[in-house]
Amino acid sequence: MKPSLNAGFVLVGLGLACGKAAPVPDLELADAAGFVRAFYAWYLPAAGTGSGLQRAMADSATLFAPALVQAIEADGEAQAKNPNEVVGLDGDPFLDAQDFCPAYDVGTARREGTLVLVDVRGNCEGQTDSAPHVAAQLSRQGSGWIFTNFRYPRRNSDLLKDLAELKRERERAPAN
Repeated sequence: MKPSLNAGFVLVGLGLACGKAAPVPDLELADAAGFVRAFYAWYLPAAGTGSGLQRAMADSATLFAPALVQAIEADGEAQAKNPNEVVGLDGDPFLDAQDFCPAYDVGTARREGTLVLVDVRGNCEGQTDSAPHVAAQLSRQGSGWIFTNFRYPRRNSDLLKDLAELKRERERAPAN
């Protein structure tokens, strides 16, 4: 005996009723992506003037994990002591660029263990690489979010790793 078409609909209906439907969007991930989107909407105009990093540290340091703030500030202090040579970050760490794209798109958030990552892609003319420029790494703090790092998928690095390497290089360099 052939199963009837109605039996198939009943089975599909039972599957939906038992939680087999498409997953409901994760509101926490949407909130994280919104946080990153709001940051970049605020940050990009300042980055275009060359004062983005300084403004972010002065105006919005609470958006970043303390370890990240300390490492960025130490890098800035080292650079201020050596104005005639580059001994610190050489480009914008939140865009991973020296020359900025005209626009940036913030993608959706995804989980990686206890962390949340949100990809940021530059819209540059002639760009063919689909990898994001930056993956903003976030962690929950209270009812909000903080940036804990900025990953650079195109060069398999991240901001904390870059800052640690710059610090090691400064420590190895002979004193003037």
